[in-house]
Amino acid sequence: MATFYIHGVYSISQEYSFTAEVEADTPEEAAEKFADEAETKSTWFEIDSVEVGKPCDMTGSFNVYRSEQDRDDWENAAIEGEGFDGYC
Repeated sequence: MATFYIHGVYSISQEYSFTAEVEADTPEEAAEKFADEAETKSTWFEIDSVEVGKPCDMTGSFNVYRSEQDRDDWENAAIEGEGFDGYC
């Protein structure tokens, strides 16, 4: 049995549901205004949010390398871009 070396990345997220109100003349204008406001960090302190779904979702991808030296350059991967879903 051989030893293989793994290198990858993962991200963890929490899903929330929220409600908000926007003053606008059309639905399109409301969507645009909210999208602009959503880019501002302080907006999220004012929005009523509720945690939904699983407490934590994790996704990631990794490459498999034949040697520790190969791991230094992603182009040396024996298997590239394998994905996974996990839970925390």
